[in-house]
Amino acid sequence: MKTELQKRKALRPALLLLTVLMAFALASPAWAELGGRVESVRQDGSAFHAQPAVTQAAAHSVYEMKLADGSRVREYVSNSGTVFGVSWITPMRPDLKRLLGSYFSQYSAEMQKTQKAHIRRGPVVIHTDGLVVELAGHVRGFTGHAYVSSLIPAGVTANDIR
Repeated sequence: MKTELQKRKALRPALLLLTVLMAFALASPAWAELGGRVESVRQDGSAFHAQPAVTQAAAHSVYEMKLADGSRVREYVSNSGTVFGVSWITPMRPDLKRLLGSYFSQYSAEMQKTQKAHIRRGPVVIHTDGLVVELAGHVRGFTGHAYVSSLIPAGVTANDIR
């Protein structure tokens, strides 16, 4: 029969693994997502110790965060407080599921259609009813942007999301 001390020692590797996995989960970027609210943009800055630089325009604001790893993410927020666009320059492929939020399933479906047609190399360009995602890159140099056409405020164009 195992003693209490032996049981605890047996659990140490599992606890260590759980701790490491939780650290990775907490360290992954939690960018504001398309269709999200401005509050999540402010939380991003706090979570990553990056003070968002805010540029105010007539119909929207741009929150830009620069992280220690060289990543730069811009989040475009309408005056009503909705994230209508995001753009990024990152050293690693960004977590599109987080960036696109509820629009990720639409993006995934379009990617599956495109990949069935041919093996894709080079930039990814997805234009659907309402959702636009364009990304390109390689290790140490990913760029892209995404926006929801119906959320873009009057006076702002798609070319403003860069």
